[in-house]
Amino acid sequence: MGKATKALKEFIDDIPDSKLTGFSTASGTIHKTTEFRLDMQGVRNSTRFGSDLDHCAKPALVTLILF
Repeated sequence: MGKATKALKEFIDDIPDSKLTGFSTASGTIHKTTEFRLDMQGVRNSTRFGSDLDHCAKPALVTLILF
């Protein structure tokens, strides 16, 4: 497994459960580290939320810069 894949899996595993429940309808950052950011994009309908996972602007892992 590559460094970027391992870092992404660790990021996802480290998101506290409390941040993954009770979403509001407002957009904003759910969880952030120096490498990745998980953002709430808003509500698509009454049961679906939009989200976006990005790498941060200046990640320490060089392989993330290439994507």
